[in-house]
Amino acid sequence: HVGQGLDGGDDVDGDGIPDMAVGGWEHRVNAVATGGVWLVSGAYIASLQGQAIPAETGVAPPEGEIQSFAPFGSTARTLIEGDVAGERFGYSVALAPGIGPQGTAAIVVGRPLGALSGTLRSGGASIYIYEPAQGDDPGGLKTEPTWILSGESAHPEAHLGWSVDAISTDSHTFIAVGALYGESDTPSPSVDTGSAYVLKLPLWESP
Repeated sequence: HVGQGLDGGDDVDGDGIPDMAVGGWEHRVNAVATGGVWLVSGAYIASLQGQAIPAETGVAPPEGEIQSFAPFGSTARTLIEGDVAGERFGYSVALAPGIGPQGTAAIVVGRPLGALSGTLRSGGASIYIYEPAQGDDPGGLKTEPTWILSGESAHPEAHLGWSVDAISTDSHTFIAVGALYGESDTPSPSVDTGSAYVLKLPLWESP
């Protein structure tokens, strides 16, 4: 299920070129479906432009070479892997501009069947940033999230993280996370009607 979650158009790795994030919620680690998200460098995509084949109406494109998500020999960390089987890590992804180092974008990852709050399948979302290369460290996506949004602790099966999106203003980035079967906390809650939450984060500022 690679490509179930997909977003692009913002710079994650700090080279000034918009990048793309691709989620695959059944990515397997040691035969266990923990899910994963790949960062695909915009610079790498641009390097493949000469190999692109224009599509013509009514003409089937010829078979071409399948490209990997990263250039051969790259050592930068461009894959984030889930750590819990069956939580659908990477079911949804979004780039959140302006909150990573030097104002780069972060990657928001939905995990709608997770139990980050301790409640069965309440779901959640994690936010990851890209660290630049330093010394012998080639840099790349941090393996641990910088921010975590856990699901509705009182509502099992809420599926928070079913959808994610982000937008920025002059001073903040707003991250929206949808819960397919979320419920309100009003005195008379509506069961399984769905809900959405918005996380407000300040833009990165130079220390």
